Amino acid sequence: MTPAEIAALESKMDDIRPLLAEADDLYRTVATVLAPVILIGPQSVAQHVYDMQAAYESDDDDALGKAEVAFRDSVRKVLGAFR
Repeated sequence: MTPAEIAALESKMDDIRPLLAEADDLYRTVATVLAPVILIGPQSVAQHVYDMQAAYESDDDDALGKAEVAFRDSVRKVLGAFR
């Protein structure tokens, strides 16, 4: 790679880093807020959290979308039981 190509890639990474940090903060916030549900809810909630985190870490957008829907549905089910 040429120095110019390396500089261009580093510039793109500088643009991406804040977005990644924001996504990480969002996932930490969700984990903190939903920790009681994850801990006391059925095993399916914890499994969906694990699936969602694994998909996020593997950069699999399709799997992440499916895991998020499954997680959301399981949390709604748990929270609905408390009504």
